[in-house]
Amino acid sequence: MVKLRSGDAREVGISPERINRVRALCANWVADGSTPVLIVLVARHGIIFLHDAWGKLGAEFDSTPVLRDSIFGVASVSKPVTATTVMLLVETGKIGINQPVQKYIPEFKGPGCEKIMVRHLLSHTSGLPNRSEVSPLEAGQSGLARDPGTQMAYSNVAYDLLGELIQRVSGQSFNEFARENIFEPLGMMDSTFIHMGKPHERCIRRRPGTLFDWPDEMEGTTSASSTLWTTALDMGIFLQTFQNGGNYGDTRLLSPATVAAMTRSQVRGIPREMVGGSINQPQGFGWFMLDEIRFPNTPCLLSPHSYGHAGASGAFVWVDPFYDLIGVFLFAKIREDVHPMDLFIDSIMGSIVEN
Repeated sequence: MVKLRSGDAREVGISPERINRVRALCANWVADGSTPVLIVLVARHGIIFLHDAWGKLGAEFDSTPVLRDSIFGVASVSKPVTATTVMLLVETGKIGINQPVQKYIPEFKGPGCEKIMVRHLLSHTSGLPNRSEVSPLEAGQSGLARDPGTQMAYSNVAYDLLGELIQRVSGQSFNEFARENIFEPLGMMDSTFIHMGKPHERCIRRRPGTLFDWPDEMEGTTSASSTLWTTALDMGIFLQTFQNGGNYGDTRLLSPATVAAMTRSQVRGIPREMVGGSINQPQGFGWFMLDEIRFPNTPCLLSPHSYGHAGASGAFVWVDPFYDLIGVFLFAKIREDVHPMDLFIDSIMGSIVEN
């Protein structure tokens, strides 16, 4: 089965001249101050034809330049990985998608909480809030915003509760389970859910006052919704595994049936929340379906059945099954209104000259 390797753009039907224009765009976003850091990786047919980095690890004048293997906090891009840990246990009969969460976490209680199934957590249809001042176990005690399964509304709390569920069922810490069952088998050796409060020499450092500024007190903590630290290559491996139907090299991570379930809409017929005047895109298990995105600064050239996920730090990853293309865009976001994800992705798609 396909494993990523570096190669020439021409051998996968990509125009080298157009990719050079993409590189120029990326370099300019760092040069003009749109972002202090940018790392990208794009592959087609398993061939990496673009993998570059711009910027510096820290804000200091003499800071070390960012490298292709620098480690980036991808925030909510954590969620597809978390969903994968759940589905691994679904495949072994240890978790039921349509079983109540209380079956696995009996003390998760509150008005309506007995109606929340595992699928509701995965698909953001649980009725739990996006964020909470209390622990995920206590988040339902004051009641739900809506009945489970009646509306899709994004929830970090739901995914943190999935992390607790994984720990209860597996008997391991969430990070240990992800490491032993995803990161090590796939060779994602630079990935961890343990928050890097004090970055080592390859870690992109926080810029105070920006969206990349996680509080120091998060050091050493684990959040299934948002604390994944990883590299562009590690994320590329994860994406290619999905594009391969659950395989990477000699490793079978997921069944093709599981990949199909995770990457199709699981919220058909369910109303979706409005964000900035736009209806949120359909949700699979851990993935957003990208063909119905209507937000500002979102791409228009992806094929139907494409899927991906964004993170508040500026990270974005996607898979386009029709064009057999995967992409990683690690952009350190300074302001919400500056995130040229659409310009990058559409220029990549516009570089395809052969099917």
